[in-house]
Amino acid sequence: MKRIFKSSITGRIVSREYAEANPDITFEQEVEARETPVANAVKRLTKALREDKEFYFAYQSNIAMSFFDAMKPRISKQTVSDAELHEAANESAVNFLNLWIREQENPAEIDENIRENKPAK
Repeated sequence: MKRIFKSSITGRIVSREYAEANPDITFEQEVEARETPVANAVKRLTKALREDKEFYFAYQSNIAMSFFDAMKPRISKQTVSDAELHEAANESAVNFLNLWIREQENPAEIDENIRENKPAK
């Protein structure tokens, strides 16, 4: 029978070796131990998106145009104009980025930023 080891701090399942080597590890140390190069890269990217408006806009534009290009052949011009599709693509990009980088805990504040098509605070 295989034994399951859980962190005494987070309750997360960990390897036996990890549990034996770190019986008194703090939550902060456990989180730090789990950080990987990818996690660090995502943190740096998120920080840049929050702080650099031009960088944010470049990401927004690329995401929006990917959406626009993918949807244009699927939508009839009689149903949705290019301008409406472009607007929806930009709103979708802002929504995605704001959800990614959000710092607000209030969903109403996030929704207001999305409706106004602006970056999160």
